[in-house]
Amino acid sequence: MRRLAMNNKRFIQYLYAKKTTDDRSLNLRVWLVFVNRLKKLKKQKQARILELGAGIGTMCERLLEAADPSGMSYTMLDDNPALLKEAEVRLKRWYRKNTSGIMPDLSFHALEAGAWLSGRPPDILFDVILAHAFLDLVDIRVILGNALSLMDPGGLVYLTINYDGLTDFYPSLPADEEIIGCYHESMRAVKGAYRGTDKSCAEIFRYLADNRIPILDAGASDWAVVPRLLPDGSSGHTEEERLFLSAILSMVEDSVSGQGFDSGTLMSWIEERRAQINNGTLVYIAHQMDILARKP
Repeated sequence: MRRLAMNNKRFIQYLYAKKTTDDRSLNLRVWLVFVNRLKKLKKQKQARILELGAGIGTMCERLLEAADPSGMSYTMLDDNPALLKEAEVRLKRWYRKNTSGIMPDLSFHALEAGAWLSGRPPDILFDVILAHAFLDLVDIRVILGNALSLMDPGGLVYLTINYDGLTDFYPSLPADEEIIGCYHESMRAVKGAYRGTDKSCAEIFRYLADNRIPILDAGASDWAVVPRLLPDGSSGHTEEERLFLSAILSMVEDSVSGQGFDSGTLMSWIEERRAQINNGTLVYIAHQMDILARKP
């Protein structure tokens, strides 16, 4: 998924809104295998964790809630300093509510992942690498290769919400195929130092196989946002889901308009989809996978 071309305030709102969708979507089996292995690791040593594209800290918060926050250090890497500032605020808020009174050693680095990974001397190696809804934005082989070079053997590589090239909106509209095709094409365009991909899941599996990196588990983590029964008895989307869906449409609009697609057809499609959000009928599906691997 592309990062949205919007100001920091709106992007932070989007990241907050999508947390509930991510919570539903993360593959529970893979998550539990990861958490259990992390707990075993922490019994042996301090777990040194690096998260790529850490955003506002939602994955860090999940991990702190699932595993005892003692015995770990957590390094958060993102190229947007505003997101890391929000992450720091968010995690301090979590700490105030944490009855154990324990907070791991946190560090924040506002730098592009490739530059930070390639420029960092391997004086301290990491035990866990995390990347959540991030790897489709970068050159997967470069980023994973550099990240794994900073890991101890036996380290865990937990990669989540990896998009795999399938997006659907319902009810169907005549322009769906063309617009979604252009949307996928935009993901493959060069952005900064990297060419992204609309098939990050396949690229990850290929990289792991080529480098003989064992896969511990993998499973689907699809985004499935559908009309549901709401507390007031109506059918539709929650407020967070409406914000999330609206942001997804903005992402599609921004991506496709840059591909030279007919503006009238695109605007008509976007307006119809936004109307479906307003009347609580839009269905949005994106196919993704979670992958847990181990550095040999």
